Amino acid sequence: MVKILICIDDTDNLESIGTGQLLENLCGELKREGLGESGFVTRHQLFIHEDIPYTSHNSSMCCEATSSDLEKTIAVARKYLSEHAAEGSDPGLCVLDLDASADYSSLMEFGRKAQTEILKKEDAYSVAASYNGSVFLSEHGGSGEGIIGALAGIGLRLTGSDGRIKGKLFPIDGHDEVTVHEICLQHGVEQILDNNDAPLPMDTMVRFTEPAKAILLDNKVTLKTRTENGIFYILAHRGRKK
Repeated sequence: MVKILICIDDTDNLESIGTGQLLENLCGELKREGLGESGFVTRHQLFIHEDIPYTSHNSSMCCEATSSDLEKTIAVARKYLSEHAAEGSDPGLCVLDLDASADYSSLMEFGRKAQTEILKKEDAYSVAASYNGSVFLSEHGGSGEGIIGALAGIGLRLTGSDGRIKGKLFPIDGHDEVTVHEICLQHGVEQILDNNDAPLPMDTMVRFTEPAKAILLDNKVTLKTRTENGIFYILAHRGRKK
């Protein structure tokens, strides 16, 4: 088994299921084919600009997975994206072989640039080509400009401190106040931070009364809190995100 990152971008339209759900479905197809398992999906926010086409939020979606056959995994992913991306979209796919250990600094730099600059497909292909066959980048319809966000999402995931994790976390039934340990055990959270971004001890009592979104921080699934009258409250998630 090899470890990989898979990222897709620009696969949806206003009526479709959304890029995050499409990536989860794609990973489900890889599992059905016996090719490997996938982890959580992260959403990476890219540059919002009138010269950049996007559906609603200009974000790419990325996850880590395992692969028993990298060549077949890529082939299945490409076929699935070509067949299931929404009409009118400009889909891009990027797969990174994490076992081909490398200096990922230029990938991470590309990801950060994509959050503040307008980049071109040529920029993405140039960065991908410098990784000697460990980065697999492909277009799947339309203008194919989704490869920019797909490569950027890989770079941002590699930083270990970017992106919201897809899916809401809900309060534990019947308990408004619980320990950090209980939340971590129930939801797979790895750390809960105070408002100074310091980890709370596992026996700390926190108020968890509204749905929340975890983020990726220091390569850990993380929740943040606010403090009011000495009580820690899990930060609630408000607003629609893919």
